Amino acid sequence: KVEGSVLPNPVDYEYFHKFKKQESKRKKIVFVGRFEERKGVWQLVKAFERLRRSDVDLVMCGKGPMFNDVKSYAVDKKLSIVFPGFVKDDEKAQYLANADIAVFPSTSGESFGIVLTEAMSAGAGVTLGGNNPGYASVIGQWPQALFNPADEEGFTSKLATMLDDKPLRLKIGAQQHEQVKGFDIKVVTDELLRYYR
Repeated sequence: KVEGSVLPNPVDYEYFHKFKKQESKRKKIVFVGRFEERKGVWQLVKAFERLRRSDVDLVMCGKGPMFNDVKSYAVDKKLSIVFPGFVKDDEKAQYLANADIAVFPSTSGESFGIVLTEAMSAGAGVTLGGNNPGYASVIGQWPQALFNPADEEGFTSKLATMLDDKPLRLKIGAQQHEQVKGFDIKVVTDELLRYYR
C-alpha cells in the first residue's frame, strides 16, 4: 500500500489580488472561458435572458467555435451582454475583480477549477460553478455556489439570489477569498518541496 497526497493546482494569488474592483452603478456577472458546448455558454445566456434585469451586465470573455452564434443571439434579443473576445491576463484579472458574480457553468470534463481560483483570488463578489467534480473540489464546501447548468430555471434563480442577497454574496465571497490563499503558488510549491524531501 502506498500513501499518497493530492496537491491542488496553484494560482498566483498575489498577482490577481492586486486588481481592485472598479465601482459601477450596474452589477456585473462575468464569465471567462472557451465558447464551446462543454463550458455551458448557451445555458448561461439563456439563464441571463430569463433574469430580465435592466441593472445587470453579463461580460463573456473568450473566443471559440460558438462565439459568433452566441453573440448574434444576444444582439437579436437585445441582451445586455458584453463580448470582449480573447482577453490578456491583466484584462481578465480586472474583469474578475469587477464581478459581483463570477460564473463558470461547465457541464463536465473539468479536472480542476483554475479559473475559479483566479476569480476568488481577484476578489470577485462570489464565484459560482457548474456542479462537476473538478469545480466541486474547489468550491464544494459552499453548496450555494454550485448549480446544475442544465436546470435553466434553477440556474436563473441562483443568479437572482446572489444578485439580490448582498449579505449572502459577500459572506460566501469573503470565505472563498480566504480559502483560495491555500492554493497560492508559494504555499503549493512549499508543500510539494516538503513531499520531495
